[in-house]
Amino acid sequence: MKKLLLVLMLVIGAISFSAKAQNSKKSKIDKTVSESVAQNLSFDTITLKLVGQGLSKDDENKIELEYENFKAIGKNKKVYTEKDFQVNGKKPRIIISKIVSTKMIRNFIESDEEIQIIGFLDETNERDKGIRYKPFDVKFTENQDWVKKIYFKDGVIYIWDN
Repeated sequence: MKKLLLVLMLVIGAISFSAKAQNSKKSKIDKTVSESVAQNLSFDTITLKLVGQGLSKDDENKIELEYENFKAIGKNKKVYTEKDFQVNGKKPRIIISKIVSTKMIRNFIESDEEIQIIGFLDETNERDKGIRYKPFDVKFTENQDWVKKIYFKDGVIYIWDN
């Protein structure tokens, strides 16, 4: 009877250990899948707390937005924040095309919202040219104001006109 009880305890222990091991493998697989899905993620809208903008270091036809935080609604209707895309504790970059930037500034001028410029960027900053704002909310929606695509790729969120 003692032997049977001992064998039964060993079997139960082995089964529970096996289940834990299988679940940990599954969570690692799920994480990898979600990372690859994030690489191909598109959004319907993105709303961000804008604090500045400047020419991209890589390409003068791209504008990099500086922001405090953002909320994006994916095509799958899931809500994402900058925390969902952080790599090594860094927020993702947000790049917009010059055409979208021009339309965004035109909308600022035509709106009733008060937008305060608090400074300019110069050669001592990361970007050569740019503007600093008192933080305010700005929203981009696909197929509005020249925005054709909003997507995440290679650690960058793009808001693009084609």
